[in-house]
Amino acid sequence: MSVDWRRLKAFADAETQTGFDWLYTLEDLGRIQATVGCQCIWFITPDPFRNVLTDNIKKVIRSNIARGVSYTFIIPSAGEPNVAKQALQHLDDANSGKIRINDRASAEAFLKVAVTDYLLLNADSGEAEVFVELRTGSGSYWLKVDDKAAIGFVMRFRALASADLAATA
Repeated sequence: MSVDWRRLKAFADAETQTGFDWLYTLEDLGRIQATVGCQCIWFITPDPFRNVLTDNIKKVIRSNIARGVSYTFIIPSAGEPNVAKQALQHLDDANSGKIRINDRASAEAFLKVAVTDYLLLNADSGEAEVFVELRTGSGSYWLKVDDKAAIGFVMRFRALASADLAATA
């Protein structure tokens, strides 16, 4: 068996678990969210239980809130009680007001705007990074979009992120 050590080293040094600098796993996104430069995170998801309310990501969110990171979750309404909304609110143990939730769109209206999950890092700055989830038959992966597309996604979701949001008070 022949091993190409240069290729193996490049894989080990990769920023992602996939070995590609443009393809990410949910665990990669958890690590990226935890970076010091990240201060504002928007998560747009039709199903918060699939990617947000996982044990690993919940730990990241709690840790980030403790260091001052703010989160905005844009999710579809689910009637009352909205279990997903309540679970998201409980991530802010100290009731710091660092979690905002917009759940005003019906599931049908929401899916016209967002058919998958989107993660926007530092969306309130000129240096936003945007990741889009792609679900495949073999799992779920995330793509990081280029700067121009990132600006487009920020503009697309800004109205939802700032419109009549309910804070966790």
